[in-house]
Amino acid sequence: ALPILAPAQGVGSYALEVTNNMADYTESHMKFGVHETSEVETLFPLVGPLYGGTMVTIIGEHFVASPDLFCRFGSNGSLPVAARWVDSSRIECFSPASTGSASNVSVEVTSNNQQYSTSNVVFEYQPPVQVLTISPAQGPIGGGMVIVVAGRHFSERSAALGYLHCAFNKTQVPVKWLNASHLECVSPQAMHGYVPVEVNTN
Repeated sequence: ALPILAPAQGVGSYALEVTNNMADYTESHMKFGVHETSEVETLFPLVGPLYGGTMVTIIGEHFVASPDLFCRFGSNGSLPVAARWVDSSRIECFSPASTGSASNVSVEVTSNNQQYSTSNVVFEYQPPVQVLTISPAQGPIGGGMVIVVAGRHFSERSAALGYLHCAFNKTQVPVKWLNASHLECVSPQAMHGYVPVEVNTN
């Protein structure tokens, strides 16, 4: 392999040939593409748990379908993760596990696994939520009961973004954030019997 530093060029496709004597060039007909610099405008969701695995949709400009399309969560030392190209303004990738505690990291994009965007759009790693108790633990099948959920790491930012929900089995309902350890939500209609109650932060 012969490393080459590409010169500045306008957007387009260029022939790439090699010479040993500045006179006779190869005739391989290889093409080198130059495109606009990718820009990240926003993410969805903007938060996810420390253990990773959140599918993040990245909205922006000039995303190129490439085998070297990657996202990076964090600084230059962070490992890239493969991205799925949807169109020139949207790609998807899964957040990797955080290497530290809860923190905010920038999410950047590359189409060649070398030069990354410099948009500084932030993704927040949050500690995983835990549900400890609910009160009351039963109510009418018609729903409408205010339930207090006690637990850990209920995010005020997730609530402000509209991400925070209670899930009764698979039925999601909005919550009222009280503090980092208490939420209120209203039970939905349900069949007779017990259902799991969980909290979703993104």
